[in-house]
Amino acid sequence: MGLGTPFINFASFLHPTFKGDSLEEITRSRETLKVQIQLMVDNHASTRDFYDGMEAEKSSMDESLLDNPDLTFAERHFLEKKLTEVRAPSYTVDSIPPLQKEINEYVTLKYAPLKVDVLQWWKEHESKLPLLAKMARNYFCIPVTSASSERMFSVGGNICTDKR
Repeated sequence: MGLGTPFINFASFLHPTFKGDSLEEITRSRETLKVQIQLMVDNHASTRDFYDGMEAEKSSMDESLLDNPDLTFAERHFLEKKLTEVRAPSYTVDSIPPLQKEINEYVTLKYAPLKVDVLQWWKEHESKLPLLAKMARNYFCIPVTSASSERMFSVGGNICTDKR
C-alpha cells in the first residue's frame, strides 16, 4: 500500500503509548488518522444503533401530544423542549455517538509509559472506555508468533507420515 493510500492502523491508535503517532509519522498527516477514526466510528455497530435510536425518538415525537388537556405545566414544557430539539438538530454532547465520545476521552488521557502491558492498561480503563477496550482486546490478543501453529503441523506430520 502506498503512502498516499488511506489505510487503517488501529493497533497503533489503540496502543496507549503511541495513540496513532506512528500513523501520523508514516503519512505525515494527522488528517489521515482523523479520517480513519471517523470511518471506524461510522462503521461501528454502536454508532448505527445510536442513530437508529435517534430516528426512532424523532418519529415517536408527535405534536399532537401537546393537545392532551390532562398534561401538567411541567409535562407540556418538557414535551415542547423535546419537540424543539427534534425539529432543530444541533451538535450537542448527546448527539455524539458513544464510540466517538470514548475516542474523545481516550485522546485526552495521558500517554502510557513505554514499557506498558497494553492489555492490562485497557483492563484498568475498561470501565471508562468499554467499546475501545473491547476493540483493543481484539487487536492485541492476536499471537505474535507462529510457534503454536508450527507445533500443530509437526504433530500432523508425525501422524500422517509417508509410511502410513
